[in-house]
Amino acid sequence: MLYLIDDIDEPGVQGLPSHPEKLAPLLGGLTDLALANLRAYGISVELISKQMYHDLETTCSTSFRVALAEKSLFPAADHYLNITRGVVRIADASGGPFHLIPREGHISVETQLTSLAAEITYSNRRSGTCILDDGIGGSGMTIRRVCEVLATHGHLVSEILVGLSNRSARQVAGIPIRCILQLGDDDTWMNLRDLIWGFPNSGVTLLDQGSIVGGIPYGLNCQIAAARAVAPTAARSFCEASAKLSCVFWNEVSMIAGEAVTLRMLPRLDFLSRRTSGNNSVVEFIQWIRSIEFCYD
Repeated sequence: MLYLIDDIDEPGVQGLPSHPEKLAPLLGGLTDLALANLRAYGISVELISKQMYHDLETTCSTSFRVALAEKSLFPAADHYLNITRGVVRIADASGGPFHLIPREGHISVETQLTSLAAEITYSNRRSGTCILDDGIGGSGMTIRRVCEVLATHGHLVSEILVGLSNRSARQVAGIPIRCILQLGDDDTWMNLRDLIWGFPNSGVTLLDQGSIVGGIPYGLNCQIAAARAVAPTAARSFCEASAKLSCVFWNEVSMIAGEAVTLRMLPRLDFLSRRTSGNNSVVEFIQWIRSIEFCYD
């Protein structure tokens, strides 16, 4: 089973090429469109709603709440960290090594964490610090780093709360993980935004000399799909489903914008535009990629 986290902000998402209010109907129907698309390709999928995360954060309302996921999932958090993981090669997207980096437009990871520690100190919250995240896989790399830095400032994390957790992820830095849904051995999870090529903050962040140059789509090839989204047996179907949904979405955005959305318009696909004309239509480019066995370092 693939568990799909509904993390799309409404009515609009900054970074899309059109006015947010014009995109609202499209974004509002995106969840249903994604579910129907995946199921049409034979992929078993279940939606995890925002409400589940809203309920989760209320269970630690007396703690200082630090969210690693989007504000749409944890609207009542006391602090939001803008940290993600990145790779330096496309081939690394399926297994690493991964590097902790700030999301685009934000200060360094260490500065964010130092600022967080100071904010916790000034809050004088005596009931502990709670880390909130949408889900966790095996390593818990980001949460571990947060716990380590806070500990050096005298702040011990008291709770780690996540929506989804693999069975192998039971604790991080000696702190037990409490989750709403523990996944079975054959279950996987991902965010809705990662289904669509080029969507803001989608894919595995790609780095070039320390700078973010794009987001590698989960459906770029079967190796990445099998590592990030679905079981290996469903990887090809997932790639086709992701490409189809992406084409439908960007066609709709193009009609709303009154012009074709090109690779150059989407920062998350900037790394691909360097290998072709940046003026190429995103839809045409995705269709071309899916017509070949696309895999390179």
